[in-house]
Amino acid sequence: MGKISVMVVDDQKSIRDLLRSIVEELGGEVACEACDGIEAVSLFKENAPDLTLMDINMPRMDGISALQQIMALNPDALVLMLTSQNSMAVVKTCLESGAKNFILKDNPANVMAAEIKASWPNGLASGGGLS
Repeated sequence: MGKISVMVVDDQKSIRDLLRSIVEELGGEVACEACDGIEAVSLFKENAPDLTLMDINMPRMDGISALQQIMALNPDALVLMLTSQNSMAVVKTCLESGAKNFILKDNPANVMAAEIKASWPNGLASGGGLS
């Protein structure tokens, strides 16, 4: 069975690099990276990743708008939202817009990895893991 393909979307390269290492440690592969919502929607159309990890606050188009466009393209898309905010209104908007989960970026890497793995697409291979 092939690796889970993941799109990582964040305007900070350091966060994209951290997420890439978590995805690879979990046995997935980063198919593409975007630094804003406009690029994310375009890359989603091209790559159809199994899982998208997307920041909320980004330039040009925020993650919630990108999430809504991705869900319009594929209502079954698996999108996890990432943010440093812990606003219940933002969480509610993300979940109502189709996000499957919400992960705080200021969590330690092992906690983020556990939350990502808990949302890993069913039926797809998963490898190693940070514990």
